[in-house]
Amino acid sequence: MNKLLFVLLILSSSWTRADSEQRLIPMQTHGAHTYYINSEIPGAGQFSMLIDTGSAYSVINEETLTSLSSKGQAHFVKKLRGTMADGSERVIPLYRITAINLGGNCLIKDIHAAILPGKARQIIGISTLMRAAPFAMSFDPPMLSLNQCVPQLQQASLEVNDITDQASLVVNDITGQATQ
Repeated sequence: MNKLLFVLLILSSSWTRADSEQRLIPMQTHGAHTYYINSEIPGAGQFSMLIDTGSAYSVINEETLTSLSSKGQAHFVKKLRGTMADGSERVIPLYRITAINLGGNCLIKDIHAAILPGKARQIIGISTLMRAAPFAMSFDPPMLSLNQCVPQLQQASLEVNDITDQASLVVNDITGQATQ
């Protein structure tokens, strides 16, 4: 019995380690001590996104939301009353988006993002960073360290689904008929 328990303990620790492998993501600075990382929102494209630990939620703009919604990758959750950086208050819609890939090597599924008008700057907020906790930021060199990312095999599956969806949309555009 003790041998079986020992083997299960070893196996469970290796499973935990696989899911919590540390990922290092280079940050870029654009002056004034603001840091950005390259990110991809599957179904919407690649973006340079501000890391903002003072923002409760991540933020995407209406243009990105439109792209995600047309592919069924964004779903309304609720309306929030938010305080902006300038101190003003707004009612802001909150959506669940399918996934975000931070730095090209840390996929996080089902994140909540507030929506700002037009082409507003897109932000990685604390709720998304906490999904990859423990996380750390270093500044010399500028680097973001994340854990709890989706394993690479699941990332590949999500990418194949995205490619399939895009191919379906192209066929639909060419024929003018729905392909589903």
